[in-house]
Amino acid sequence: MEKKHIAISLGIIVFMAVVILIYNLIIKKNAQNTILDPTDPNTPVVIPKTTTGTILCTRIKHGDKETIEFILNNDTLNKSTFKFTKTSRDFGFEDINNLSDDNKNYIQNDVLKDLGLNSSFENGITVSIEYTDEVVIYIAIDYNVATEQQVKNLGIKYERNNFSNTIKQLVESREYTCE
Repeated sequence: MEKKHIAISLGIIVFMAVVILIYNLIIKKNAQNTILDPTDPNTPVVIPKTTTGTILCTRIKHGDKETIEFILNNDTLNKSTFKFTKTSRDFGFEDINNLSDDNKNYIQNDVLKDLGLNSSFENGITVSIEYTDEVVIYIAIDYNVATEQQVKNLGIKYERNNFSNTIKQLVESREYTCE
């Protein structure tokens, strides 16, 4: 009778070892490939390792979507393009399909005023707006042309040199996901 208990116990131990092995090899591996909510503190932070090339960062906050494309060379930020998506209601208009040229000029002037700019093309900074189902605002910055003061006036506080540190801070803030 005692040999039966030992055999059953050994069988249960082997079975549990196989289950744990399968879990670690298959289920855990698949869970690592799943994109989780970056605002969840249990989600691992993934920081891009690129110091030359393009890094794309995205943030969704209060229904607004912001995408930033950074172009860097040797860990130095050379250019960035910000893309903000808003609704026409954000500018006081009900229907985007019925916007007149005057309404579009009003929106453009409002955006430029918020950015502290006088025109859509200003010393390395370009602002453009598309009207699709939403209002899509693009702000392109060439850091080799724009002055440091202009960039600060836009509210941008990125470290131009050692840019990988800035990307790390963006991702660790859990507001952005970057790839």
